[in-house]
Order: sequence, then structure tokens, then C-alpha cells
Amino acid sequence: MGPAKLKTLAASRPDLTGILRLGRNELALVPGIGEKLAADIHRFLHSPALKTAEDEAERQLEQLHRLGGRMATILDADYPSLLREIYDPPPCLFIRGTLPPPDVPGISVVGTRKASTYGRSAASLLAGGLAARGVCIYSGLAYGIDTAAHRAAIEAGGTTVAVLATGVDTVYTDPNGKLWPRILERGALISEEWIGSETDAGKFPKRNRIISGISAGTLVVESALRGGSLNTASSALEQNREVFAVPGSIFSEGSRGTNRLIQEGQAKPVMAVEDVLQEFGPAFAPIG
Repeated sequence: MGPAKLKTLAASRPDLTGILRLGRNELALVPGIGEKLAADIHRFLHSPALKTAEDEAERQLEQLHRLGGRMATILDADYPSLLREIYDPPPCLFIRGTLPPPDVPGISVVGTRKASTYGRSAASLLAGGLAARGVCIYSGLAYGIDTAAHRAAIEAGGTTVAVLATGVDTVYTDPNGKLWPRILERGALISEEWIGSETDAGKFPKRNRIISGISAGTLVVESALRGGSLNTASSALEQNREVFAVPGSIFSEGSRGTNRLIQEGQAKPVMAVEDVLQEFGPAFAPIG
């Protein structure tokens, strides 16, 4: 079952243990489940595979606790409220560090791994400025723009959260621990992937929907016409989130994607922190 169907199933039975007692016909009545999937679920819940899955889940929790982490499920009060609203929210989040309180506004900052000096400077200026005004900065801890955004948020004394495409035990972009321990001090590392999970291409689109879904808007700083940051912007639009983009030189390959977003009216141009703050109003991040 994917996240969307798990969300539907959880909504139908907030007491999840009640699902274990449902018959096939009752399961089939849950919207989006149907008879075939209901039969598969019922078969699984009454087979030795259930005990194997429970044992593996316990091992995952033990490993997470050894890392000083915790888990938040979609049914928990401290699960990010905006993320819960999307079509396919992660059923569980592995968390190391501390997520910001629900009333703290957030903006996702994304962009190319092959960032130019201009892109890194823009990411630092905007992410740092927003963080200094009380906005949590979300990003993917990738090379380039992501790293610049996280670092700027920390240096501004703000909060930042890194959404990983691996387990929270593995930060492949920062193996020497130059940045991620500082993120833990000022925010959190989060992922829906299990402990021990390694990266692969299919996990990045999944990660990107979390980056866009967990915040009020996504700011694309620098991007070519193809890339993960445009995928994140697309997810943000599908999730009814605001999208912003930093305009760049017409001669720069790395700015063609952001310029296209602006040209097609899919993103609002941003040249200063106030361009973002004014879009949401004073309730988003008080100015001053």
C-alpha cells in the first residue's frame, strides 16, 4: 500500500489496532481499497508475514532510539500539520533533532546541485534573511543550493530542517559531519525511509514531495530546465502551495528553469526577503 491509501485507511480507523479485526468485506468498503486489495490486506494480517513485519518494525524503532531519534505517525499530534494535508503524506516520519512548533512558518529552499556563485549567494541571502525573521528553512541537504540554504539559516541563528532521501542514519552529502550536526542543534533531520536505507534515483521524487508539502511555499533559487528542484516546484503547485523563483541571467543555463517558472506564471519572482514575507502577510513572519 502506498501513502495515499494508508492515509485513507488510517482515517477510517484512527484506532489502527481495529484494522486487525476487520474482515475482507469491511476492508473493501474503505474508500480507495476495493475487493482485491482488501483480500491482500486480510491475507497479510492473518499470515506469518505479519509477525515478521512487526519484528522488523521493532528493530527499526530500536535503531532509531539508539540514534537519539523518534517517530511521528500521521495520527500523532506533533506530525507536521501542513504535510498531513497533502494527498500522499508519509505514514511515518523518522526524526532526529527537534521539529519547529506548529505555529512557526516555513519555507522550502531548493535548487541545483551545480550552483553558481550567484546561486549560492542568493540562497544564503534569502534563506538567512528569512531565518532571521523567524521562518524555518526546509531543504534536502543536497550539494549546492540546499547546503547553502541550511548553512545560512544556522548562521542567522534560525531553524532549519533537512529532508533526506536516505535513512536518518546516513547523510551521504555530508559524510564528515561538517553541517548535519549543526542542523540537529538548530532543527532536525527527517525521512520516511527506514534506517539503513541507501539512496537511489526513485527516492528523490518521494523526498521532494515532502519538502514542498511540509512548508507554506517553495523557493527555487537556481535551476536548469530539468532537475529535482523543478520537480519539487511541480509538487508544490499540485499541493496548492506558493512557488517562488529567483530570476537569473538569460545567458545562464542554471537559471533557465527558474526564469521559465516566472515566465509561465507558475512562480512569483523574488529579489528580496520582503517579496516572500509580503505574499503571506504579517501573520506569516512579523517584520521588524
